Amino acid sequence: KSGKASAEEAKATATGDLATTTKELSDAEGALKLANDNCMQTAADHEATVKARDEELKVIAEAKKILVDSTTGAVTQSYSFLQTVRARLQTRADLANAEVLNVVKKLAKEHHSAALAQLASRIAAVMKLGAYAGEDPFAKVKGLIGDLISRLEAEAGSEATEKAYCDEQIAKTEDKKGELQDDVAKLTAKIDQAAARSAELKGEVKELQGELATLAREQAEMDRTRQGTHTDYTQAKAGLEEG
Repeated sequence: KSGKASAEEAKATATGDLATTTKELSDAEGALKLANDNCMQTAADHEATVKARDEELKVIAEAKKILVDSTTGAVTQSYSFLQTVRARLQTRADLANAEVLNVVKKLAKEHHSAALAQLASRIAAVMKLGAYAGEDPFAKVKGLIGDLISRLEAEAGSEATEKAYCDEQIAKTEDKKGELQDDVAKLTAKIDQAAARSAELKGEVKELQGELATLAREQAEMDRTRQGTHTDYTQAKAGLEEG
């Protein structure tokens, strides 16, 4: 009976441990799914953003090239021809700015880019101010382009860091899930062993109970036999004493 009680207690303990670990595993799987969903979305967003940003940077580079090509050598003209240079700069500035503005507007519309649309608006505002004598007529436009490039590159670095963190969290959750699955397997085996031992002990108890019942029947039969013998003896003795 003591062995049976111990087996039952071990089984109950293992069952409780299994329930706790199973819940932890379920929680870990839920966390993993959430992390996977979030990181898959982050990865998809990252890929789309990188693609869009690459296109934006390419467009900006083309716009910058237009500015450089349009002004090459123009500001190095002799001051003796200042009036002529000023006229040429103004004309070429207008043409270059218009070309850059049209390119940026077109691509902002094609790629639904808020950054390029904002850049186009700023270039348009700069164009209204015009160019000044002896100064790079495209300085402000170049500055706008440079600022946008810096901002896009900074955002790209931030998103790459976020994605790396997300990947790290997924790896940690996967490890935790693996550990819990191992615990569940061990506890399941422990429960199976306890259940088997309990069944074995129950069989032994049943067998012992059967043996006890047999002994009880045999004892009763022996008692009846002794009682009968005693009765016969008593009667025989009484007869002899009377005779």
